[in-house]
Amino acid sequence: MRKLSFSGVITFVLLLMSFSSISHALEISSLDDKFDVFLFCTEDAGDYCDGNEITKDQFYFNDGEFTTDWFEEQLWGFNDPGSYDEDGSFFSGDYEVYNESAEKYEIDFQGISLLDEIIIGIMDIKYYEWDFLKFKFEKEDDTSAYFLGIRK
Repeated sequence: MRKLSFSGVITFVLLLMSFSSISHALEISSLDDKFDVFLFCTEDAGDYCDGNEITKDQFYFNDGEFTTDWFEEQLWGFNDPGSYDEDGSFFSGDYEVYNESAEKYEIDFQGISLLDEIIIGIMDIKYYEWDFLKFKFEKEDDTSAYFLGIRK
């Protein structure tokens, strides 16, 4: 009888541990936080990206809103934050910025979150300058940038 109760307790503990492990594994991590990011740009895109060089930035993800540190000091003040969506470990979003130098940046990105601490992905960046004669933004540069981010 004693062996039976001991084996019952062991079985119960093992079952309890397996259920808690499964529930922990099913828990989806949130991207909401600040990430130190390194971008490698394939071509130039205004002042934000220089071709074949690495740019350091910070990405902020917060309840579906996305912003970056790089544009913080250059904004006219009427820019809305970008947006992003999460689907498990995958995410995607966009961001449109107008700065005080009469420039516009359109950024589309997609990536994956690894181990809840690292993000990797690709950004498509379109750079526009204001044409005073045509009274509209004219596209100047178009590039892709690969990024690696670490949760701060």
